[in-house]
Amino acid sequence: MKAQHVIFVPLDGDARREYINARETFIAHQAARQTMRELVGAMMWRAQHGREYLIRVQRRGAQRGLGVRGPETEAMFADFWARKMAAAERLDTLSRKSAKHARLSRAYSFNIVDSTTIELLNSLSDAGLAENMIVIGASALFGYAFSAGTQLQLPAAGRAGLLMEQSKRLSLASDRTLQTTEVLSILKAVDKSFAAVGAVRGLTAINKHGFRVDFLVPTQSAMREARVRFHAEGWSSTTKDLAWLVNAPKLHPVVIGKNGEMAQMPLADPRAFVLFKMRALAARCIAPAGSSSDALQAAIMLNLIEGDLPHYDFSDLALSQDDLLCLARLRNAPPSSHHRP
Repeated sequence: MKAQHVIFVPLDGDARREYINARETFIAHQAARQTMRELVGAMMWRAQHGREYLIRVQRRGAQRGLGVRGPETEAMFADFWARKMAAAERLDTLSRKSAKHARLSRAYSFNIVDSTTIELLNSLSDAGLAENMIVIGASALFGYAFSAGTQLQLPAAGRAGLLMEQSKRLSLASDRTLQTTEVLSILKAVDKSFAAVGAVRGLTAINKHGFRVDFLVPTQSAMREARVRFHAEGWSSTTKDLAWLVNAPKLHPVVIGKNGEMAQMPLADPRAFVLFKMRALAARCIAPAGSSSDALQAAIMLNLIEGDLPHYDFSDLALSQDDLLCLARLRNAPPSSHHRP
């Protein structure tokens, strides 16, 4: 499948070390933020009827009594504030380190993922929704490239150039029913111009700059059937639809945006991504290679897996004959991408 000038650029020694350091700092920073969320609010003493009681003040002012003042509650009070002060200090230190890595990431040109994508992924993660989602569009190619220690460079023109345009939108699949108001509030927190434009299953929203976000949700019956099918048939299943994809094993590489900020991108196993996208090649791979964006993505990902992700080996899977035929056709087609020495 021909797609000239699609290049996977290996990170050199210095760049790889910087990426690893930045990634570890980001993960630690996310953990520190979660700790602070768990410690949000305060503890205080309140006098009532001649006695003092320990009060836990939650977010938005909700209060809960923890008991009368005594050795046990005093220990709880001291422990809470000690942990909160230590967590705040750790978060401040990691925030400064993250800002430094953002500057270095820009210097190393790790700025390939759209900044809006980074903000949205972090916002979905903060809301607890990311664990139920995977990125399934062209943006996923950049996440897989980071997981391989490479960067993906797409041309601005030609068929592969269309992927560059598609990478400026975010397509996600979710294994849970989405509440439109909840998702829209998350989008609007990133950019208040996001507005829903409708979708048959899920939600589509576009902002004033034309950035599009698609949330695709299989039916609950399809999800239940896919869970049973994946458990029973696994990779040999002949029905590799969206519900099958969201049930596949997952990975969460850290990606870097144009502003140097980072986010975890939830992805399906790269082999599942290829097999899902190969549906575009039609039954028994009769359709012409390169006939769609999905087919092009499948070819690019197959090249990345077999060049830089050898631990994701297709030979380890029990695949159907149709899948094996499609993979062979992709391998024997004109190169879909190449690596820069």
